[in-house]
Amino acid sequence: MIIYVLTKKLGYKMKKNDLLKKIIRDEPYFEIFLHKKYLCCLRRGNSFNWCGYVAVEENHPFYGKDYAENIIVTDKELDNAVFNGDYVSMFIHQLSEEKNKNEIRLGLIAPAHGGLTYARDYLIGCDKEIFHKKWWFGFDTAHCDDLLVSCGLLAEERENGIYRDFEYTKKEVENLVDFFINHERKQ
Repeated sequence: MIIYVLTKKLGYKMKKNDLLKKIIRDEPYFEIFLHKKYLCCLRRGNSFNWCGYVAVEENHPFYGKDYAENIIVTDKELDNAVFNGDYVSMFIHQLSEEKNKNEIRLGLIAPAHGGLTYARDYLIGCDKEIFHKKWWFGFDTAHCDDLLVSCGLLAEERENGIYRDFEYTKKEVENLVDFFINHERKQ
């Protein structure tokens, strides 16, 4: 269910790169929607790359947690975890001397592109009063292996990186919702 969609046409002149034309003309700029009763948001970040967000309610065990905080996971979750690209959290986790085998940073285990990079009681660009008593977790698609849209706008050509489009980012948000559902009563 789409609650609100804003398409923003940006007036950049681009000569060579059809991908950037598609990004600016064919993809929305902002979308808020419900997925399995979780409030979700997709929006363009400062580099024009996509950012994805999911809100948890006050009764969720992750409400108020930072993405750098540790959570307890089962052996099965650790075995089935897919590395999300958060190399910093992985490095810190490996260096930790006082770690419980089943204690891991939320940002490392959450299935979000590049790991979680946002945890706050408000969503950037939205009135806090509209979405009160929500805790937002988010991620971005502007990592070292991603095509940075703003660099493409400035450069004649850029061959490095993969553009993570609207549909890719929405699927990542939906995977994050499933993760939060699986942890609703565990902590």
